Amino acid sequence: MDDWKHQQDEVDDHTHEPARALFWQARTGKTRTIVKQLAIKKFSRVLVTAPIMALRMSWKKELGALENVSVVDLTQGSTAKRAEAIAEIPKGARVVLLVNIEALTALEPALLKFKAEAIVVDEAHLIKNASAQRTVTLNRLGRKAVWRRILTGTPTPRNYIDLYSQFKFLDPDVFGTSKNVFLDNYCTMHPHWHHQVIGYKNLPDLERRMKTRATRVLRDDCFDIPNILEITRAITLPPSVVEAYRKLVKAQKIEIEGINNQDVTINGTNRLARFTKLQQLTSGFAGSDNGSVWVHREKIAAIVDELSEHVENGEYVVVSYRFRAEGIELENTISKFFGDDAIVERLSGDTPQRDRERITAPFDISARQSGASVRRETSRILIVQEQVGGLGISLAKADHMIVASASADAAAHDQMRDRIWAPSKKITYTYMMVPGTIDYTIKAILERKISAQAALLDAGFEQAAMGNV
Repeated sequence: MDDWKHQQDEVDDHTHEPARALFWQARTGKTRTIVKQLAIKKFSRVLVTAPIMALRMSWKKELGALENVSVVDLTQGSTAKRAEAIAEIPKGARVVLLVNIEALTALEPALLKFKAEAIVVDEAHLIKNASAQRTVTLNRLGRKAVWRRILTGTPTPRNYIDLYSQFKFLDPDVFGTSKNVFLDNYCTMHPHWHHQVIGYKNLPDLERRMKTRATRVLRDDCFDIPNILEITRAITLPPSVVEAYRKLVKAQKIEIEGINNQDVTINGTNRLARFTKLQQLTSGFAGSDNGSVWVHREKIAAIVDELSEHVENGEYVVVSYRFRAEGIELENTISKFFGDDAIVERLSGDTPQRDRERITAPFDISARQSGASVRRETSRILIVQEQVGGLGISLAKADHMIVASASADAAAHDQMRDRIWAPSKKITYTYMMVPGTIDYTIKAILERKISAQAALLDAGFEQAAMGNV
């Protein structure tokens, strides 16, 4: 992908500045821009912190473009093992550490000894609480770094106070180091409930100070971003599931242990049936679609992570899936994770006809044209089974579709994608895929608009099952 103008401008104009905030909306290329800057700066020791899935799916891949740099993934393992891995980094080596934001405090002693020259905080709104331990840790680490970057599409998810903590890490000179002074300067507080903001003041000064270090980029303002953007998120499976997958490629029948020590036998009686079983395995479960045993939740967790920024923005998102068991698990997990922050519903073949209009109505194009504000109070997530979602409904109030799994029916998949289409708007399709598996074969089948049977004939079963078509 060629760099977009706003990405190149940030690289050309601000790479050598010690502190920058990229308040860029999702899908505007924050990660790639930072990697381009790191390639120019050539730091020896870099720390990137973000939620786990953002590190695994986005940062790890993009950082692979850096030459002569080792990327050390510290998103799993015990604290002791991770601290040991940091301590064992050779002197003089060029290294980027990937540390999930939840682990920062536990790893603080080792990270202080690491002495990162550059620190990048992705999803920086997660450090909006100045007294949270992770924020305190980052402030201590940041004092030793000569180059700092914060990235988020939602810098003020609650109110303008959220800026204070982020800028205290980024550059204390912008808003100072006293939260009370910040409140006095920019906020009007309730006379009795002193922690409640009832208004703002001096906002031109706040905006002027913020813009000395930050840029704001919205997708709708970027004319060089294509109207339809397609993204692939690479999902890593646990080793035991990878082994089970490879065994199933070679044998029609295998046994695998599920979560909570449940055992299940996978029986694919023919090649097409085994294709389905393989796809169910990458989705997370084994057994029948009705009597399933979950063996991993890597895709489910990645989808929740992908949804987080959209929910922060109050956006409408469609999640497309193929299997009944998968849809139920998605609905339960997403509803539980976001709680009152999002309205979550599911549309499947089991949904009664009387409920379908009620479920889809909020996503209809007429609702989009009714003058609703861009910033909505509550996000909506509609989880839609592909076989049902393509049947004459409009979901065009959503600008984003996450594809958890897809059938090999190109017509059905195209119809599902078309549900969120509308003239003159930017759309993002994000595919959650496990490299080297049937996920990539199905994507190739959809792009070439051929049948699964044809793919088997062209490539052979084992090649097709390992993502080679």
